[in-house]
Amino acid sequence: MSSLPKHGISGVLGMLLLMSMPATAQNYEYSGSFQPNLGQINVTRSLHNSVRAYISNSSSAKKVAIAILDGRVDAKHPDLNGRVTVSQVYAGRYRFNDAHGTHVAGIAGAGQNSAGMVGVAPSAKLISIPVFDDTNWVAYDLGRMALNKAVSLGARVANMSYGPGTSGDVFLSGELGIFDDYRSSMVLVRAAGNDGTVAEDESYAFDASSMLSHLLIVGSVDDYNTISSFSNTPGEACIGNAGCDASDKMKNFFLVAPGEYVLSATPGRRYEFM
Repeated sequence: MSSLPKHGISGVLGMLLLMSMPATAQNYEYSGSFQPNLGQINVTRSLHNSVRAYISNSSSAKKVAIAILDGRVDAKHPDLNGRVTVSQVYAGRYRFNDAHGTHVAGIAGAGQNSAGMVGVAPSAKLISIPVFDDTNWVAYDLGRMALNKAVSLGARVANMSYGPGTSGDVFLSGELGIFDDYRSSMVLVRAAGNDGTVAEDESYAFDASSMLSHLLIVGSVDDYNTISSFSNTPGEACIGNAGCDASDKMKNFFLVAPGEYVLSATPGRRYEFM
């Protein structure tokens, strides 16, 4: 068994952005200085307005629900208030909201409300399912109950920004055998890891290209679309037996996205770059 999971972001790289200022005091939405990550992936105010109008005017359109498997999200943050459902499925001690989980939720779906920042999908519903309590990993079943809860609450995407503590290891032992059960229900988005190394082969008993076609592994790039120094890369690692077919190589499941100095919400009406 791999060592206990750790959050996908190693640490706060740049803190202290108006940390004591209320969220409604300043509007950073779509700012090239504060949210350049949106422009990198062609997310604009116009795009968001079009999506919102489509959802409002279509009788069949539904808001996508995104499950955030992480620490507990601050559902009362002004950019998340009224938009996050918190569903606790694992026993633990939850006295505090989690900075990492709240930050991830903000990146995914902070509201388009002309205050604070805006997420990639502000029309989405957000579901916080804690797999960390205040201090530890609590998903003793490798997250199966969390994923089942996500499906039951209508999630179509599950974000998992965590991974093993072992360098180069992307998945927990036995985890991929759970993931394949959700190939018809959700897209599973998994952090590549922050060890700055090439990924190792991952053991898997079935054909990854078909059984895990719903899995995305996400690494980080900087403002210039260069792979971040801390981001793991897939190399020629296999998902399955060593020497696997080309279609089962990890690089076929791998994407990159802006992952350095990204502004998002943190507990207590605050914002931080991470």
